[in-house]
Amino acid sequence: MTANPHRTQHLLPLHRVSPYFSKTEELGWEQYTVFNHMITPTLCRHIPPGDIYQALTTTAVLIPTGAERQLEITGKDAAKFMDYLVTRDMAKLAPGRCSYSFMCDENGEIIVDGIIVYISERKLWFGVSDGDIELWARGIALHSDYDVLVREADVAPLQIQGPKSRDILRTIIGNSIEDLKFFGCTQTRIAGVDCVISRTGWTGELGYEVYPTSSETAPDVWDAIVEAGKPCDMLISGLSWSKSLEAGLMVFSMGTRDERINPLEHWRSNLVDLDKGPFIGQAALRKIMAEGGPARKITGLVGGLEPLSRIERPCKIKHQDEDIGVTRSLAFSPSLQRNICLALVERKYTENGINLSLEHPDGVVEMAVTDLPFVDKDGLRVRS
Repeated sequence: MTANPHRTQHLLPLHRVSPYFSKTEELGWEQYTVFNHMITPTLCRHIPPGDIYQALTTTAVLIPTGAERQLEITGKDAAKFMDYLVTRDMAKLAPGRCSYSFMCDENGEIIVDGIIVYISERKLWFGVSDGDIELWARGIALHSDYDVLVREADVAPLQIQGPKSRDILRTIIGNSIEDLKFFGCTQTRIAGVDCVISRTGWTGELGYEVYPTSSETAPDVWDAIVEAGKPCDMLISGLSWSKSLEAGLMVFSMGTRDERINPLEHWRSNLVDLDKGPFIGQAALRKIMAEGGPARKITGLVGGLEPLSRIERPCKIKHQDEDIGVTRSLAFSPSLQRNICLALVERKYTENGINLSLEHPDGVVEMAVTDLPFVDKDGLRVRS
């Protein structure tokens, strides 16, 4: 393979590449990052970020997410074991459904977040954000009585996101895509390759994730989707950080363990089922609630007309010169024409309208607490 002259970093032998690596190289991808020990593309030199946002909100985008590795749990006790690992109640799910959830340690602190894909009673996936969760899960299974096999599935996900994503998939698999509800999943074939499709994604728009179940033939699925997307002017690109942030989406991974966040601090209140059967971290989370609830919460901040430069480390959040929290992610919202920020702050400062100060490298910026998500608060786009 000829090296892409536009790529800004060298690849190391310890880094895996996804089945779509050669495809992104051909497109002139410029920047990559390491995600789950796999090289994943982040920036294509000829696509301005504004074009990605425009495509996500008006047409469709194909996003190579092969580094979104799937922890596969199979066996007689697959659902029971998943229930022990995650904070959501598996009794509320059934085959053909998905759920966003966390895996916590014994202290109730988040290890990773991800999507549960409930394929069958004996097979489930957990789409890992970023972390060596296979080692964690295998170690727990090894010292338990659960009848399960834990491994990383040979799956190379893709995301098709945007208002025309359903039209694109309809041309490939037919009208059955119309029956797939929000957070549902189904098994199908694309270009002769067995695939799972879920109506999920990381954009806050109508969208789907496609999981070819063979890395060797996954590029055939890519080619079929690219061809089907041409009449819809589908763009091939990385994620739009602004679009994801507008939807209040964020990543929790082993790389952010120093924040020591627990799922009760998330801005959504329905991500932990404390009263279900036993799960790792349950006792610690129950103790937090018994003592009055979490001391911090993730909240939204909005303010400033001039776009702030991207930050690589948390910035301090202050209230009248008192340190009360830090940023988690920040971007400029094309929809609101304001800077928006997800911040982890003391709970008493999360009421809508409170003014806080963000100590950004570009200067101090006044921002106001706002409800989340920042846009499409009723979720009409993602459920369209």
